[in-house]
Amino acid sequence: MSVRYVRATRKLGEYEMTLVERLDASANGGDDQAGYKHTPIEFDGSIAAEGWNHLGDFDLQSPHVALVVTDQTDGEVVVADAIRWRPLAGQGVAGRQAQGG
Repeated sequence: MSVRYVRATRKLGEYEMTLVERLDASANGGDDQAGYKHTPIEFDGSIAAEGWNHLGDFDLQSPHVALVVTDQTDGEVVVADAIRWRPLAGQGVAGRQAQGG
């Protein structure tokens, strides 16, 4: 019952998310963003399905990747609990499909 209450009273909206890929092994992740590739991802939580939602297909150059989810939204709440990476058919390790859920 509490899950239904939260869903009924909290409006989901568009999220600000960025896929961050470390291209340079010496990049330290500090304020200097050299060596990183940032890819903005658009996601509208108000029309998302329950469960896994497709975020996009990405041609990754590095195994060091993070999805950054902020609390910036035009809704009332941001919900993100997992990301699933799957290789794209015929793409080997380079192509990846990301889904949030």
